[in-house]
Amino acid sequence: PFLSTACVRHRYLAPAVVFKMSLWKSFAKMYKANVSRTLRGYGLRLEDIYNEAHPEYYQGVTRLSAEQRLERNNRLRRAIDISFKRTELPLSLTTDQETFTQELLPLVREAEAEAEERQVLTGKRESPFV
Repeated sequence: PFLSTACVRHRYLAPAVVFKMSLWKSFAKMYKANVSRTLRGYGLRLEDIYNEAHPEYYQGVTRLSAEQRLERNNRLRRAIDISFKRTELPLSLTTDQETFTQELLPLVREAEAEAEERQVLTGKRESPFV
């Protein structure tokens, strides 16, 4: 096992384990900063780059309010335009950008729960694309 029961029981971690954990945390922090910088360069949020072909994600997008959907579409259009022109968004527009805001994920989780419930009750998983 990764940690012996004695280590867990006494809440003591070997120095090598602590080093590995801190190393992973520092890599995760650097990766998150890199993703955030890249998304800000295009004016996107993390939720904007998820695959919309997934049925539950598609349902979540349709459940957004009209204003949220319009903002999302504008962000995607701006990102495509910036990518096509091979430029980046000006710093004045990226400073107030919230990259990891979660407006869509609760709606996607709700759609996933409904799909699981539907599968339990009917035995099949329906797709909104059919």
